[in-house]
Amino acid sequence: MTLSQHKRWFDDMVLELRLRDIDGAAIGDAVAAARAHCEDSGETPTQAFGDPREYARSLPFGEGRQVDTPAGEWARVLAPVAAGLIGFSLMTGAVPAVVQGRDVDVVWGGLASAAVLIGATLLAMRHLRTLLEKPVRGLLLVGGLFVVLVLLPVLWSTPAFAMSPLAAAITGAVALGLSVVLGRRARDLADPVVDPVTGADRYPSRFGFLARAFTGEWMFVTLTVLIGALLWGLAVLVP
Repeated sequence: MTLSQHKRWFDDMVLELRLRDIDGAAIGDAVAAARAHCEDSGETPTQAFGDPREYARSLPFGEGRQVDTPAGEWARVLAPVAAGLIGFSLMTGAVPAVVQGRDVDVVWGGLASAAVLIGATLLAMRHLRTLLEKPVRGLLLVGGLFVVLVLLPVLWSTPAFAMSPLAAAITGAVALGLSVVLGRRARDLADPVVDPVTGADRYPSRFGFLARAFTGEWMFVTLTVLIGALLWGLAVLVP
């Protein structure tokens, strides 16, 4: 039996162990032990262990194998998000401002939206199990969050301060660069599921730079370029 034949079963097992905050090396050991048993006995994972989530919940782990994320590490995760949001907001605000010859107004609603998004990200990371086990509720929450983020700048459009397009673009570019640097440093916190024999990551990214461009440290830069180009076109076509 090979792992790929029952990938879904092992993926569900790994997910449940992640939700238990078990460290990647211990998860790799557990997967290797289950795989070895199935290969020796000829049983499928379901025949040998039953439901993958129930099996993962039943596994005992020694002290120190559960990951405890201190406040400093949460800050390292959220810092690139905050910097990216600032850079994205300022750069996309500067694009139409340049075309229209006006200042960039930073409204209170936009600042509130950024704070709400950072807070929601933190809450989602801390309550990931609930979101995954109750997907309908999770989708409703995400939909509600999107509505709040869109409406806040519209309903609370009072300017907090104004910047020249050049100042906004420079500040935004610096913030985006900072988000990339901080995002790369945050990668040090990654806890991959490793094979205990080879030491290789069992779940390496298959898309390389594309994954980093759309979901990694370059995400806000990619979004800024795409949305900025769209806003530039709209500002030129619709004066």
